[in-house]
Amino acid sequence: MVIAGWIRQVDEVRSWHYDNVNNGVYKSGVATSQEAYERALTELAEQSDSQKSISDTMSRLSALTYAILPPVSPSGD
Repeated sequence: MVIAGWIRQVDEVRSWHYDNVNNGVYKSGVATSQEAYERALTELAEQSDSQKSISDTMSRLSALTYAILPPVSPSGD
């Protein structure tokens, strides 16, 4: 089913983002040495290509969602 595949992809993106971006920012913020700070920033910067690819995928998935789901009125009718 299309929606199940979409949910799986969203979960994969969330997991990747948390592991690679959120943790990278956190590690750089709590670094106790210049070396640890630079290592965290380097690892974070290495994720930029993947982040661009994931952003493109999420844009396509968002467009697909609008194409397959029926519109919902604000009043719930």
